[in-house]
Amino acid sequence: MRKANLIAQRGGEQGGLALVGHTDCVPFDPDWAGALRPSLEDGKLYGRGAADTKAFLAAMMSAASRTQASPLQLVFTADEEVGCLGAQKLVEEGALRPRYAVVGEPRG
Repeated sequence: MRKANLIAQRGGEQGGLALVGHTDCVPFDPDWAGALRPSLEDGKLYGRGAADTKAFLAAMMSAASRTQASPLQLVFTADEEVGCLGAQKLVEEGALRPRYAVVGEPRG
Protein backbone atom coordinates (compact mmCIF):
# COMPACT_ATOMS: atom_id res chain seq x y z
CA MET A 1 0.00 0.00 0.00
CA ARG A 2 1.39 3.42 -0.96
CA LYS A 3 1.47 6.01 1.77
CA ALA A 4 1.78 9.76 1.55
CA ASN A 5 3.86 12.40 3.26
CA LEU A 6 2.18 15.49 4.65
CA ILE A 7 3.73 18.96 4.73
CA ALA A 8 1.92 21.79 6.51
CA GLN A 9 3.52 25.16 6.03
CA ARG A 10 3.17 28.75 7.10
CA GLY A 11 4.83 31.47 5.09
CA GLY A 12 7.15 30.81 2.16
CA GLU A 13 8.28 27.37 1.10
CA GLN A 14 11.99 28.21 1.28
CA GLY A 15 14.15 28.94 4.31
CA GLY A 16 12.88 28.99 7.86
CA LEU A 17 12.47 25.98 10.12
CA ALA A 18 11.18 22.49 9.39
CA LEU A 19 10.03 20.21 12.20
CA VAL A 20 10.21 16.64 10.90
CA GLY A 21 8.84 13.36 12.23
CA HIS A 22 7.61 10.09 10.75
CA THR A 23 4.13 8.65 11.15
CA ASP A 24 4.75 4.93 10.86
CA CYS A 25 5.71 2.33 13.44
CA VAL A 26 8.08 -0.62 13.28
CA PRO A 27 6.27 -3.33 11.28
CA PHE A 28 4.67 -6.00 13.42
CA ASP A 29 6.52 -9.31 13.53
CA PRO A 30 4.66 -12.14 15.30
CA ASP A 31 8.01 -13.83 15.97
CA TRP A 32 9.06 -10.92 18.20
CA ALA A 33 7.65 -12.27 21.45
CA GLY A 34 8.14 -9.02 23.38
CA ALA A 35 6.73 -6.68 20.73
CA LEU A 36 3.37 -6.26 22.44
CA ARG A 37 4.63 -6.90 25.97
CA PRO A 38 6.97 -4.06 26.89
CA SER A 39 9.71 -4.86 29.36
CA LEU A 40 12.02 -2.76 31.48
CA GLU A 41 15.62 -4.02 31.50
CA ASP A 42 18.54 -2.17 33.04
CA GLY A 43 16.49 1.03 33.12
CA LYS A 44 15.57 0.80 29.41
CA LEU A 45 12.13 0.12 27.96
CA TYR A 46 11.97 -2.50 25.20
CA GLY A 47 8.99 -3.18 22.94
CA ARG A 48 7.36 -2.12 19.69
CA GLY A 49 7.19 1.68 19.54
CA ALA A 50 9.13 2.19 22.79
CA ALA A 51 11.39 4.73 21.06
CA ASP A 52 9.37 6.52 18.43
CA THR A 53 8.44 9.95 17.14
CA LYS A 54 4.76 10.11 18.07
CA ALA A 55 5.38 12.34 21.10
CA PHE A 56 7.50 14.62 18.90
CA LEU A 57 4.67 14.88 16.35
CA ALA A 58 2.34 16.09 19.11
CA ALA A 59 5.00 18.49 20.43
CA MET A 60 5.63 20.02 17.01
CA MET A 61 1.90 20.61 16.41
CA SER A 62 1.58 22.19 19.84
CA ALA A 63 4.64 24.39 19.26
CA ALA A 64 3.33 25.51 15.85
CA SER A 65 0.00 26.50 17.38
CA ARG A 66 1.77 28.69 19.95
CA THR A 67 4.00 30.69 17.61
CA GLN A 68 3.67 32.85 14.55
CA ALA A 69 7.15 31.88 13.29
CA SER A 70 7.38 31.99 9.53
CA PRO A 71 8.35 30.30 7.33
CA LEU A 72 7.61 27.12 9.24
CA GLN A 73 7.05 23.62 7.91
CA LEU A 74 5.64 20.65 9.78
CA VAL A 75 6.79 17.56 7.90
CA PHE A 76 5.17 14.17 8.51
CA THR A 77 6.90 11.41 6.54
CA ALA A 78 5.67 7.90 5.78
CA ASP A 79 7.42 4.54 5.49
CA GLU A 80 10.56 5.53 7.37
CA GLU A 81 10.70 2.22 9.25
CA VAL A 82 10.94 0.27 5.99
CA GLY A 83 13.70 2.18 4.21
CA CYS A 84 13.21 5.93 4.69
CA LEU A 85 10.92 5.94 1.65
CA GLY A 86 9.03 9.09 2.63
CA ALA A 87 12.19 11.13 3.16
CA GLN A 88 13.65 9.83 -0.11
CA LYS A 89 10.51 10.97 -1.94
CA LEU A 90 10.82 14.48 -0.46
CA VAL A 91 14.44 14.67 -1.62
CA GLU A 92 13.52 13.47 -5.13
CA GLU A 93 10.73 16.05 -5.37
CA GLY A 94 12.83 18.87 -3.93
CA ALA A 95 9.87 19.56 -1.65
CA LEU A 96 11.89 20.84 1.30
CA ARG A 97 14.35 23.70 1.42
CA PRO A 98 14.43 24.77 5.07
CA ARG A 99 17.33 26.75 6.49
CA TYR A 100 17.10 24.67 9.68
CA ALA A 101 15.47 21.35 10.52
CA VAL A 102 14.71 19.55 13.77
CA VAL A 103 14.18 15.82 13.29
CA GLY A 104 12.40 14.21 16.22
CA GLU A 105 13.98 10.78 16.04
CA PRO A 106 14.85 9.39 19.48
CA ARG A 107 17.23 6.72 18.20
CA GLY A 108 20.77 7.48 17.19
